[in-house]
Amino acid sequence: MGTSTTRFLTCVWVVLAVGIGAFVRQTADRELVRWHTLVAVGLGGFSMMAICAICPMDVAYTLATRVAGRESQQVASFSRHSRKLQRMYALVYWIGLSLSSLVLPYLEEFNSSGHVTTPGKVLDAARRVAVFFGAMALGVAACLGAVLATSIADDDAIEVAVIAASNTCNALVLACLLGVGLVELPRAFWVAGDTQRELRRAYDLAAIEFGALREASIAASTAAADAIKTLAAVERRQDDASQVLAAAALREDVAALADAGFRSSAVGRARGADGRAVADARRELAAARASLAASEGAVERLRDRIFYLEDVAASDVECRTKPFAARGISWSFGVSRSGRYSWAWHCVARPACNRAAAVATAAWAACLLTSELGAALSGRAGLRASAFAAMARAAARSSDSAAATASLACLSFSLWAAAHAFGLLRLRGYVDINIYRKTPPVVLSFAVRQAGKLAPPLLYNYLSTLHEVQSSSPPPPDRDRGDPRRHLRTAFYRFYSAKLDTLTPGFDQVAACLVLAIAAAHALGVFNRLLVLFKCSRWQFGADVASVDHDQRREGRVRLERDRRRRERAVHRASLRTRFAPNEGRDNPRAAAEMVVEQRDFGGAALALDNDDDIGNHIAARGRYEEESSTDRRRAAARTTPAVLEGPLRFSEPRRRFVLPDSWVRRHARVDATGLSLFETEDVSTLPVKHLDLRRVGDISSSDDPGTTTTKEQRRFAVDDFRLEAADREECERWVRSLRAWRDYVILRRATDVSMV
Repeated sequence: MGTSTTRFLTCVWVVLAVGIGAFVRQTADRELVRWHTLVAVGLGGFSMMAICAICPMDVAYTLATRVAGRESQQVASFSRHSRKLQRMYALVYWIGLSLSSLVLPYLEEFNSSGHVTTPGKVLDAARRVAVFFGAMALGVAACLGAVLATSIADDDAIEVAVIAASNTCNALVLACLLGVGLVELPRAFWVAGDTQRELRRAYDLAAIEFGALREASIAASTAAADAIKTLAAVERRQDDASQVLAAAALREDVAALADAGFRSSAVGRARGADGRAVADARRELAAARASLAASEGAVERLRDRIFYLEDVAASDVECRTKPFAARGISWSFGVSRSGRYSWAWHCVARPACNRAAAVATAAWAACLLTSELGAALSGRAGLRASAFAAMARAAARSSDSAAATASLACLSFSLWAAAHAFGLLRLRGYVDINIYRKTPPVVLSFAVRQAGKLAPPLLYNYLSTLHEVQSSSPPPPDRDRGDPRRHLRTAFYRFYSAKLDTLTPGFDQVAACLVLAIAAAHALGVFNRLLVLFKCSRWQFGADVASVDHDQRREGRVRLERDRRRRERAVHRASLRTRFAPNEGRDNPRAAAEMVVEQRDFGGAALALDNDDDIGNHIAARGRYEEESSTDRRRAAARTTPAVLEGPLRFSEPRRRFVLPDSWVRRHARVDATGLSLFETEDVSTLPVKHLDLRRVGDISSSDDPGTTTTKEQRRFAVDDFRLEAADREECERWVRSLRAWRDYVILRRATDVSMV
């Protein structure tokens, strides 16, 4: 196995290097990620995958040699090849540990620094990671003192202390991830097999994500206000060149916010007028914008998923209520209706595949849980209880390649469960990897360094399920004391586990018990209930959330309905522009007539014409509408100025944390070409307390959504996330029509550049 194994591992490492390079190239944002971060991330990811690739070959080689004959050539050459594998382990382990514990944390702070110059970034990053490095040094020193108190040789004392300190913390984190992942992975597939249940879960998650988005928006608004105040303070005091550079950099950040259409309504505070204050303001502004972008991305992905599930669920219900109707799915937003094959996949085959995957992953999870139970038990009883140990030893009796395949499958499932649980963490701005080359450097370095730290404990946990660590492993059965096969151990045990067991004996059993306890607690929903109890419901995770506030759920549904109507109107307008191109009406009068019928005036209603005669009369009554040019129509509409509307309204800001849900205030409102302005008094010559630019407003809707049954709800309307309340239902509709008219007017007037007449 020696030379062939080395060549095989070399080929595997080359494939891993190419794959990780392609992954980093595909995900990294080239404008933000520098070459040193790319190199560190690539090496960290390679070391993590490389150490996981060595383990199956190591286990297969050890188990196959144990079942071989006493005078076999494999037994004679085992020590030589084991030392070679130990050197491989040492190489990739120390590279990964140094990158994940030292280099990548420093690069995270370096890339997040708000300083302009490179020396400033270097010093700022060193100052910020000093506390982290100090805590690590204290942990290693404590382990080193415990090592020196034992009989371990002084030459290995530092190495044992570092391995013990790293494994103790990271193994506990891995146990938590495995416990959650083993329960959550089958449950996620099972929920995906039921469209209605998945849709209900998506509604609850949407309510949580919208709340997180509001908080991220508030944080970004506060950071932007602080940056603006700091910029004003710095511009008044520019004593040296560094302050000039800092002010220019902060001015570019503020200008980028304005170009992106971001407006801050918060009252900021200046952090100072020196370079460090500007750096802190830029750092917090960048972090807030990254968190806001990640929350917006999560909401957008969840919104698309909900719209897809709603279409599939509606089609499924239609097919059940109308069994003889043609099978198909009516997609939203202008997508043509699909046929029966698409219906068969989305409504029948996909749920069945998800349920089958749920059963398969549940079987694998049961095997891993029984293996953890076997690792928690000592002696031969634990060895018999471990499903992974039985699989590996049975495969080793067949061939070493079969043993390597079985070990790779078991290790891959453990890695999948831990990665799935890690993806459930709601750490916006840290675990949101974008596959379209938009991932910032902080996200890449954070993900890679966490994976690099968890890879060795993952192997240690897997070997404990095989009883290949000292505290739980009995000697191989039916061996004489002089049989050399009694002393055969894996190379990972000699490099890693043996040094760990000398300092913390029985730690593998503690970690296995923790995995079982975490899995039982998450299966009963303990963690989500505790999060709800401590008023942290937005941190809930998993397929089943414990509880979502009724008002929060209803607000999420209302916002989803607004987004759906907004998309439908955008698709409708795009189709109108496409269908009513110049001279299209002359070639296709039916299409032009349909466009005329569907076209809405400012506050008018659509007409319903049934036959071709009515359509022809309507076209003639509109004065040969299809022959007018698009520019003339837009200019004519832009010259029709709507009437200015004033009156009292009750106004409420978007809901925030620690604010009562119904914090309504009475304001005097006025809508004109400048937008919607809210004043404290009826004197409109004063500065408004709130102003909304209608050109940037996406949705203006009255509260005609499902559930608006009370009189108070019927007289409320919304302008994006801002809620307003009129005196009665008729007044509410009048304000909605006026706002829509003024919005269309200012947009058309800006597009055609028509002067006031």
